[in-house]
Amino acid sequence: MHAQVSELSFVQVTPAGSFDTWAPPPLEADYDAACIVGRGLAIEAADYMEASGDMTLLGSIVRRISEKGQFGGVEAGFFAALPGALA
Repeated sequence: MHAQVSELSFVQVTPAGSFDTWAPPPLEADYDAACIVGRGLAIEAADYMEASGDMTLLGSIVRRISEKGQFGGVEAGFFAALPGALA
């Protein structure tokens, strides 16, 4: 049995009961450390998508990152590691 999307470390359940699919914990670390966290989140997302077959998660993550308009080390690390994590 695979994890539920709500159990992913970067997903937050909103008060309305929907999912914010890009809510990683806030980091006060340097850029390199944030990239490392992002790489770990890419592996976590890829593992979930492989186990669940839910490939729509990736589109939802990209949409939320775009909507939030923030692109820092976590996001850079996420997208840098994603191809390898999905391979």
